[in-house]
Amino acid sequence: MRKTNEDRLNGKNILYQLASQTMSQMMSYVIETDDGKTIVIDGGLRADCDYLLDYIGGTIDAWILTHPHSDHIDAFMEAVVKHPGALEGTDIYYNFPPASYIKRYEPESYHTIEEFNRLLPAFAGRSFIMRAGDTYRVGSLSWEVFWEADTSITVNVINNASSVLKMLLGGKSILITGDLGIEAGDKVLA
Repeated sequence: MRKTNEDRLNGKNILYQLASQTMSQMMSYVIETDDGKTIVIDGGLRADCDYLLDYIGGTIDAWILTHPHSDHIDAFMEAVVKHPGALEGTDIYYNFPPASYIKRYEPESYHTIEEFNRLLPAFAGRSFIMRAGDTYRVGSLSWEVFWEADTSITVNVINNASSVLKMLLGGKSILITGDLGIEAGDKVLA
């Protein structure tokens, strides 16, 4: 369902899951807070970028990236390159494992982290590396980081490096797990 101007002005907390604009999987969430903040979680593929930005139609206060797979961060990287004005004032939150770790254990996905690291200077002054135990707040949304990359895990490394976030908004909570794998999932549960 596409947001309406009434939704934007009604002072409600709303979580949207956007549909992929391609035939591929992806993850793209938009949170609108009751105090007018807009937060994006991941964003999807490059082909999802224009739809996402049009859907939001305004300021993005925070963009949270759970892990560096293309179906999660390519829309963000597309925005950095092709729509940098759309990210003015946007704070970026992430925690990715070292590129050398990805190159060793998941080389087929290395190009994505390599591109992200090349683009980093464009937003480095507005980026925050989330660590387990950290808490953050953007307007009335707060979140605690439950999990960050554990480089002792050497299988399904990028999915297992997904940040796990417990978000609190309007008296409700949601657990964002990215694409956390079994190995990291077992450690989070323990």
